[in-house]
Amino acid sequence: YGTDGLMYLSKGVEELYEIDRDKALHDVSLMWKQIHPDDLQDVSESVQYSAKHLSKWENIHRIITPSGSIKYLSSIGIPHKQKDGTIIWDTISMDITERKKAELEANKSSSKLRAFIKSSPIAIYQIDPNGTVTDFWNSAAEQIYGWTKEEVLNNTIPTVTDDSKEEFLEIIEEIRITHKPKQFQVNRKNRYNEDLILEITAGPLFDENDKLTDLLIIANDITELEEYRKTLESALREKEILLQEIHHRVKNNLAIVSGLLQLQKSETNDERLTAIFDQSINRIISIALVHELMYNNDDLSSVDVHAYLEKLIPAISATMQNQKQNVEFDLDVIQYKLNINQAIPLGLLLNELITNSFKYAFNGSGNNKI
Repeated sequence: YGTDGLMYLSKGVEELYEIDRDKALHDVSLMWKQIHPDDLQDVSESVQYSAKHLSKWENIHRIITPSGSIKYLSSIGIPHKQKDGTIIWDTISMDITERKKAELEANKSSSKLRAFIKSSPIAIYQIDPNGTVTDFWNSAAEQIYGWTKEEVLNNTIPTVTDDSKEEFLEIIEEIRITHKPKQFQVNRKNRYNEDLILEITAGPLFDENDKLTDLLIIANDITELEEYRKTLESALREKEILLQEIHHRVKNNLAIVSGLLQLQKSETNDERLTAIFDQSINRIISIALVHELMYNNDDLSSVDVHAYLEKLIPAISATMQNQKQNVEFDLDVIQYKLNINQAIPLGLLLNELITNSFKYAFNGSGNNKI
C-alpha cells in the first residue's frame, strides 16, 4: 500500500481480513476500519513515523474481522519514496493469534504464580550462584529478614556475610555437582542483628548448556520451633533424671529389705524357715534387678530380657548353691525388650522355675544343667 491507497493484495490478505480483494483495493478504509480501536492510534503513529524517517515499519496489533473474531497481526513494511513524494510500503502481515494467546495465557499463569509467591507465608526468593538476589523476595522474606525487595534486588543477599560466605559457596558447589535440590539448616542474623534459625530448600535452575544459572530459595523461620524443641528436650531430660532417681531409690530400698531378710535368716537354723527366707529374697532380687537395669539404661521404659537374665540367674544361684549342687546355665535368649509391667512378673516366674529346678530337678549326679 502507499500514501494514495492499496496497490496490491495477496490472496492471504483476503483470507486474513475476511474481505473482498477488489473492494479493498478501491477502498483502503475497509482494512483500517478492522483495526482494533485500542490499537488504532499506535498503528497510525507508527506508520507516520516510518513515512517521515523512511524506516522499517514494524507493528503488532489486533483486528476485528467481519465475523467478529479478533486476530493478532505482526506486520513488517519496507518504505520506498517515489519521485512524486508519495511513499510505498512493501508489507507482510502474519497471523500470530495462537502465539499471542499462548503468551497471554503464560503471562496469566505467571501472574498467578507470582501472586501465590507474594502471599506465601514462607520466604521465597531467587538468587544467582554468586548470591545476588535476582527475583521475587516476597512479603514473608521481608518480614523474616527485615530488608525490603527494593533494598536487596540485584544486590548480594544480606544474610551471607564474611563469616558464612564459605559455607554458602560450599552449598552452591554441592548443588552444582549433584544437580539436585538441597535442604539444610543455617543460623543467620536479620537486619536488626537478631538470631535466626532457618530451614532452607534450594532448587537449582540450569540452562541448555547444563550451567547453573539461578537458585529458587524457600526459607522457613524455625527459630521459635527450635527454642520450643530445646525447652521440651530440657524438660524431658529432667523427667528422665527424675525417673532414674526413682528407680535407683526403689532398687536401694529393695536391697535394704533383702538385707534385713538375710539378717533374719541368719538367726534361725530351721531349714523350712531358711527356704522361705531364700524364696522371699530371690523374689525381691528379681524385682530390684528390673529397677537397677532401668536406672542404668537410657531407655527408662523397658528392660532388655537377655541383660536381665544375665544378672538374675547368678543372683538366684548364689542363694541356692548352698545345697552344694554344681548347676550350669545355658542361656539362649534373643535380645528384646519388655516394659516394667511385663518384666517384673516374668522375673518372678523365672525365679520360681529356677528355684524349683534347684530343689527338685537333679538327682545329685553332678551333671546338672538348666
